[in-house]
Amino acid sequence: MTTFRFITIALLLCVLPACQEKSEPESAGRVEANAAYRQYFGEPPTPTAGQAYARVAYLPLHEDSFKVRAVPLYLFTSENQVEKIITRLIDGTLILPPEGDTYNPFPAGVEVSLSQQGSQLAISLELPSIPTSGTDAIISSLVETATQFDSVETVLLRFNGKEITGMPPEGFRSGVARVVEVGPPTLLVLAAIADEGEDALEEIVANFDRPVTVNRLRLLHVDGSRVDGAYFTSVFQMAVVVHPERAETYAEGDMFVVEWDVTDALDRRAAGRKVMPLRWFEHEAELGSFSK
Repeated sequence: MTTFRFITIALLLCVLPACQEKSEPESAGRVEANAAYRQYFGEPPTPTAGQAYARVAYLPLHEDSFKVRAVPLYLFTSENQVEKIITRLIDGTLILPPEGDTYNPFPAGVEVSLSQQGSQLAISLELPSIPTSGTDAIISSLVETATQFDSVETVLLRFNGKEITGMPPEGFRSGVARVVEVGPPTLLVLAAIADEGEDALEEIVANFDRPVTVNRLRLLHVDGSRVDGAYFTSVFQMAVVVHPERAETYAEGDMFVVEWDVTDALDRRAAGRKVMPLRWFEHEAELGSFSK
């Protein structure tokens, strides 16, 4: 069975009450969103406890590697945020739908080092291979992701010890022409989550690309019958979590039908119906409790 490290932020903390329940406990948590996050995704949801920081990363488009689109990311410390967000961008742990219009431009095995003097950030990448599509996507992705932070105005890039040909002497600046608008919410993946070393799943997760208000979500077998169980929403409202009955009967690759109707914080609405396979992920540790 293929397994993956499941570190999507939507599932790192315990979940909120079920999406069909209307009453919620008074919130004691706090999420600080920067300007880039609010521009593309509105005000973030607030967890019941803890401190988080809503930021974005930028991923290139298949149709035009020069263009990028924002995706939301959450950090849990105020320290070294530039380094942490760049690391998250390139380490291959972002979950992207196979048929989506964005992609990860960084080859496996890439290594990164950062240094900053004043408002100039230097990023050095050691690439095991240069992508056949070129480096435009990597440049756009790194520059826009880094310059969302007020402390960074320009970005110097080095690939395998060499500066980028044609780079301005002071480094690259953010470019409005690079960034495309964010569309309606997207259902990313239907994930089966299991504890490390266990063959039986613990929950099934319908994971969206941003926080959403769930107007309606149904998880069905391919014969049209409902998957019975307890339904919850995740702490950042990026997923619907199902604790199914007879969880031990499900396996990687099983096909389900997902029907959804969701709205994000900027009132962009998405509804759909799709047949999706279960992709298998493992917890590496106990990741919190659930409450209905």
